[in-house]
Amino acid sequence: MTASALNSSVNRLLAIDPPILKRHYQVSTESGAYQSVVDVEMPLASSKIADFVRETSSPGWTRQRGVQALAQGIDQRALRRFDAVVRVPPASCSDEELQHLAKRHFGRTGLLALVDEHYGHGISWTDDYPHALVQMRWRGRPAFVIWSNSQKARMLPWHPGMPVDSPQEADQNWSLPLSASLQALLPPQSRTHERLGGADMEQRLNRNAMYKAERQCEALRGGSDASAGSHR
Repeated sequence: MTASALNSSVNRLLAIDPPILKRHYQVSTESGAYQSVVDVEMPLASSKIADFVRETSSPGWTRQRGVQALAQGIDQRALRRFDAVVRVPPASCSDEELQHLAKRHFGRTGLLALVDEHYGHGISWTDDYPHALVQMRWRGRPAFVIWSNSQKARMLPWHPGMPVDSPQEADQNWSLPLSASLQALLPPQSRTHERLGGADMEQRLNRNAMYKAERQCEALRGGSDASAGSHR
């Protein structure tokens, strides 16, 4: 996205998105990786660019601050609502038993802990490898660069500089306003726009609780089966 025409202090602003081929995108190759550069047809409002620039200049958020802000935005009415799932092979417990165990997990785990547990550390599931790289080039100043490979809501955390294999946790930025201001610059059709919104946070927490319930069920029923076998 070229921002120089809208804000004279900014020379160029680029947002790298996953390879979704639509009319808002053009294909480019960078460092041997297949990527798409967002090519916005309509001019961006200068206020949106100013918002993003302001957030890039603000102090970074710690993980604790980010998790607290995320927890405050959770719609708790949407928790404890579980989607029907066909399990192959079938679980040892019935759906009713699994939901009971999942609700117990919600009951004994605070909301902050649930959110922090959701983010965990690194990749949590396969077949989903997001990548966002943002570069903002200034006249006469070093470029501002951040990136994220996060699968989680709002693509938090962000890391400074060019991507590396093992980024330092101390350098992470968990700023929700930074993600929100970047989202405002992207077309609504963008998958990254969707990720930066974090609309599926409650659904993710429900899935995490159900996963915990399945593991607990396996431990309980597995132990019962082993005990029964030893008394035969």
